[in-house]
Amino acid sequence: MDRAYEGDETRALAIDLGLIPVVPPKQNRKEPWEYDQETY
Repeated sequence: MDRAYEGDETRALAIDLGLIPVVPPKQNRKEPWEYDQETY
């Protein structure tokens, strides 16, 4: 995934499908999340 797909709904869908989203949050996010930078 890329930052274009970092929306909450898209990330939730990926998680529901059993995937682990590895996408950095946009810089203006109020509550950014951790992600695996090496995998990204």
